[in-house]
Amino acid sequence: MQNDLIGLMVRDPHDSHLPELGLQVMIRDPQDVNEQLLIDLRQYAEAFAEEAEAEERYVRSIFDKAKASFLKIETNQEPFDLLAHYFKNGRTS
Repeated sequence: MQNDLIGLMVRDPHDSHLPELGLQVMIRDPQDVNEQLLIDLRQYAEAFAEEAEAEERYVRSIFDKAKASFLKIETNQEPFDLLAHYFKNGRTS
Protein backbone atom coordinates (compact mmCIF):
# COMPACT_ATOMS: atom_id res chain seq x y z
CA MET A 1 0.00 0.00 0.00
CA GLN A 2 1.33 3.42 -0.98
CA ASN A 3 0.43 6.69 0.71
CA ASP A 4 0.49 9.96 -1.18
CA LEU A 5 0.86 13.43 0.26
CA ILE A 6 -1.11 15.96 -1.75
CA GLY A 7 -0.98 19.66 -1.01
CA LEU A 8 -4.18 21.49 -1.86
CA MET A 9 -4.19 25.24 -2.21
CA VAL A 10 -7.73 26.58 -2.27
CA ARG A 11 -7.87 30.19 -3.37
CA ASP A 12 -10.39 32.67 -4.52
CA PRO A 13 -9.44 34.27 -7.88
CA HIS A 14 -9.55 37.62 -6.09
CA ASP A 15 -6.63 36.45 -3.94
CA SER A 16 -4.36 36.81 -6.97
CA HIS A 17 -5.59 39.99 -8.63
CA LEU A 18 -7.03 43.26 -7.49
CA PRO A 19 -10.26 44.24 -9.23
CA GLU A 20 -9.74 46.35 -12.34
CA LEU A 21 -12.27 48.95 -11.35
CA GLY A 22 -9.98 51.92 -10.85
CA LEU A 23 -10.97 52.04 -7.20
CA GLN A 24 -9.51 54.40 -4.70
CA VAL A 25 -9.47 53.39 -1.06
CA MET A 26 -9.21 55.66 1.97
CA ILE A 27 -7.10 54.16 4.74
CA ARG A 28 -7.06 55.59 8.24
CA ASP A 29 -4.42 55.12 10.88
CA PRO A 30 -6.07 53.27 13.80
CA GLN A 31 -3.82 55.12 16.25
CA ASP A 32 -4.49 58.57 14.78
CA VAL A 33 -7.94 58.89 13.20
CA ASN A 34 -6.95 62.23 11.70
CA GLU A 35 -4.26 60.62 9.55
CA GLN A 36 -5.69 59.32 6.26
CA LEU A 37 -4.17 58.03 3.06
CA LEU A 38 -5.92 57.78 -0.30
CA ILE A 39 -4.64 54.81 -2.32
CA ASP A 40 -5.33 54.17 -5.99
CA LEU A 41 -5.49 50.37 -6.36
CA ARG A 42 -4.24 50.58 -9.96
CA GLN A 43 -0.83 51.59 -8.59
CA TYR A 44 -0.56 48.33 -6.65
CA ALA A 45 -2.27 45.82 -8.94
CA GLU A 46 0.92 44.52 -10.56
CA ALA A 47 2.82 44.23 -7.28
CA PHE A 48 -0.17 42.49 -5.68
CA ALA A 49 -0.35 39.92 -8.51
CA GLU A 50 3.42 39.34 -8.39
CA GLU A 51 3.33 38.78 -4.63
CA ALA A 52 0.45 36.29 -4.98
CA GLU A 53 2.39 34.38 -7.65
CA ALA A 54 5.53 34.36 -5.49
CA GLU A 55 3.55 33.02 -2.55
CA GLU A 56 2.13 30.21 -4.67
CA ARG A 57 5.57 29.33 -6.05
CA TYR A 58 6.94 29.21 -2.50
CA VAL A 59 4.19 26.89 -1.25
CA ARG A 60 4.54 24.71 -4.35
CA SER A 61 8.32 24.49 -3.79
CA ILE A 62 7.80 23.12 -0.28
CA PHE A 63 5.73 20.25 -1.66
CA ASP A 64 8.20 19.72 -4.52
CA LYS A 65 11.05 19.37 -2.00
CA ALA A 66 8.98 16.79 -0.11
CA LYS A 67 8.34 14.98 -3.41
CA ALA A 68 4.63 15.50 -2.85
CA SER A 69 1.93 16.51 -5.27
CA PHE A 70 0.41 19.96 -5.27
CA LEU A 71 -2.96 21.04 -6.62
CA LYS A 72 -4.37 24.53 -6.78
CA ILE A 73 -8.14 24.77 -6.73
CA GLU A 74 -9.89 28.08 -7.20
CA THR A 75 -13.26 28.72 -5.63
CA ASN A 76 -14.80 29.25 -9.06
CA GLN A 77 -13.75 25.74 -10.14
CA GLU A 78 -15.42 22.42 -9.47
CA PRO A 79 -13.10 20.62 -7.03
CA PHE A 80 -14.45 17.16 -7.81
CA ASP A 81 -13.56 17.53 -11.50
CA LEU A 82 -10.00 18.62 -10.71
CA LEU A 83 -9.45 15.82 -8.20
CA ALA A 84 -10.95 13.21 -10.54
CA HIS A 85 -8.65 14.42 -13.34
CA TYR A 86 -5.66 14.26 -10.98
CA PHE A 87 -6.31 10.68 -9.91
CA LYS A 88 -7.27 9.56 -13.42
CA ASN A 89 -4.13 10.94 -15.09
CA GLY A 90 -1.29 9.47 -13.10
CA ARG A 91 -1.31 11.74 -10.06
CA THR A 92 0.98 14.41 -11.46
CA SER A 93 0.60 17.94 -10.22
